[in-house]
Amino acid sequence: MVQQHLIKCLDYDIWATNQWLGYIENVASKHLGAQLATHAEKWLRHSEGCYRNWLDLITGQSTEPSDCLRTDLSARFTEIGEVILTVDLASIRVRPSNGATRSVIDIIQHMLNHSTYHRGQLRGLAEQAGLTDWPETDYCLFVCLES
Repeated sequence: MVQQHLIKCLDYDIWATNQWLGYIENVASKHLGAQLATHAEKWLRHSEGCYRNWLDLITGQSTEPSDCLRTDLSARFTEIGEVILTVDLASIRVRPSNGATRSVIDIIQHMLNHSTYHRGQLRGLAEQAGLTDWPETDYCLFVCLES
């Protein structure tokens, strides 16, 4: 049950992130759109880097980014799904940098919340730029579209 819920949350994260990726590919031609696209790519790359760092901690492997944000995000989403389905979610990981301990399930929940936080920042930036056509990526909309 927990695994199924995490997979649904991951599916939402994939959907919402792809909505923003599609938006930033087309927004640059609009007034202040290029500035938003630059910020959006920065925040989405930051999210990908955080996924990578947390996944490296969970799996004990090291992954390097490519030059393609969309490819890297897709790879990280696949890896998160594999972790959800194959790793003991209650197992504990220790961060080498500070010795803090976290369960795998808490790490996954943090990763998914963290990307939602940054997508919210992008929406705020779009509103400040006067853009009104930004993607609506609310979880409730995702659930409605899914059914």
